[in-house]
Amino acid sequence: MRRNRLALSCLLACALAAAGSARGADYSFKAAVSVQEEFNDNIYETAQGRRGDLITHLTPSLSVGYDTPLWAWKLGYTPEYRHYARGTVGDELLQNISAVGDVRVIDNLLFLNVSDTHSRVSLDGNREHPYSNRTDQNILTVSPYLEYRLDPRWSARVGYRFVARSYGRGGGTDNREQAVFLKVTRETTPRSSVFMTADAERVYGFGSAPYERLTHAVGAQYRHAAGSSLTALGGYSLEFSPGAPARLAPYWELRLTHDLAPYTVELNSGVSYDSDPGVSASERRYLGGRLSRGYGRGVLGVSGSYSTTKSTLNSGATPVSWFSFGGDATLALSRSCSARLQLATDRYTDRSGDPYRNSFSAGLRQELNYGLSLGVDYNRIAYGGTPFTPVGSPEVNRVTVSLNKDF
Repeated sequence: MRRNRLALSCLLACALAAAGSARGADYSFKAAVSVQEEFNDNIYETAQGRRGDLITHLTPSLSVGYDTPLWAWKLGYTPEYRHYARGTVGDELLQNISAVGDVRVIDNLLFLNVSDTHSRVSLDGNREHPYSNRTDQNILTVSPYLEYRLDPRWSARVGYRFVARSYGRGGGTDNREQAVFLKVTRETTPRSSVFMTADAERVYGFGSAPYERLTHAVGAQYRHAAGSSLTALGGYSLEFSPGAPARLAPYWELRLTHDLAPYTVELNSGVSYDSDPGVSASERRYLGGRLSRGYGRGVLGVSGSYSTTKSTLNSGATPVSWFSFGGDATLALSRSCSARLQLATDRYTDRSGDPYRNSFSAGLRQELNYGLSLGVDYNRIAYGGTPFTPVGSPEVNRVTVSLNKDF
C-alpha cells in the first residue's frame, strides 16, 4: 500500500500549500480524545479456547476543514492505540485516516475530486468483529469531471474515475478500477427531478481475470417535505469477463425517508457491487428499513435488513444470505444524562444449522463540565438456536468505561 500512502501524502501537501497561499478561506478545526477501559471475556468469540483480556483504548481524533471559492479540503485522523494487559495479542496502533479534496478547476465547469481513506475493516461483509477476521483497507479515488447546466432545468455531469483498493496481510483482494460516467438531470418542479445515469468500468489486478461492467439506469427524486424524500432508479448491469458469456442483471436503488412526527420511516433497497473485501467481484442485493417513534424525552425504534451476496465471476459459488433484526431505545434521564438499550439478532440463512448471533447492549452517558463525558456500557453476545436468546455457545461479555473530552 505504499503507493496509496504516497498519494495521501501528496494530497495533504497540496492542502497545506493551498492553505498557505489562499485568501478569504474558511477554516474549521475540531479535536477530541477518548480513553476507554474494556473487559472482554472472549475476544475472538470462540466456543473452545476462550481468551479474555483487559484492553485499554486510547483514541485521539482530529478533524480539519478548509474551504475557499476554488477548493475544499477535509481531513480526519483518528488513530487508536490498544494495550492488552494480559498479552492476548501484542499492543496495536490502528490508523484511521480520511482525506477528501474537491477542486473547482474551472468554476461551474471542470472539477476534481480526490479522496483517500485508510482503516481496519471486517472481512465479513455483514458482521462486525472488533478483534478477529479483520484487515487494513486503503481506498484511493481520483475523479475529474465536467458539470454544466445546459439551461435553468437541465444539467449534465460527465467524468472519469480511478479507484485503487489495497488490503493488508489479513486478507482482502487488491484491485484497480477505471471508469467513465454520465448523469443527466432535469428539474421537473422545485421539489422533484428525473435523471439518467450510465457508468462503464473496468476492474483488474487481483490475480484473476479482469472484467468490464456497464450499468445504465433512469430514476426520479421527490422531496415532499422537510426531512422527507424519495429516490428511485432502475436499469440493468451488463458484465463482461474473458472466457465467460456476458452476464445481464437488473439494477435498482430505492431510498425513502419520511418524517411525520412523532414517526420516522426509512427504507432502502438496491444492488451494489464489490461490497466485500474478500470477493474479487461480487453483487449484493439488499433490503433494509427502520421505524422509530419519539416519546417526549425518548425514542423507540425497530430495524431490519436482508442481503444476498454472490461472486459474479464464479458461477459455481454459493450465494451468501444474511438477515438482521432488532430494536433499540434511548432516553434522556436528565439534561446531562442519557441511557440506551439495544436488542438484535442476525443469522446466515444459507448455512444449515448456523446459529443466531444475539446481541444485548445497554449503556449510560453522563455529560460533565469542560467538554468531558463519562460512559459505561455492557454488551453480551450469545450464539443460539433461537433468536434473542441470552445464552448459548459461544458467549461474549464486554464491559467498557470511557472518558471523552472535546476541545
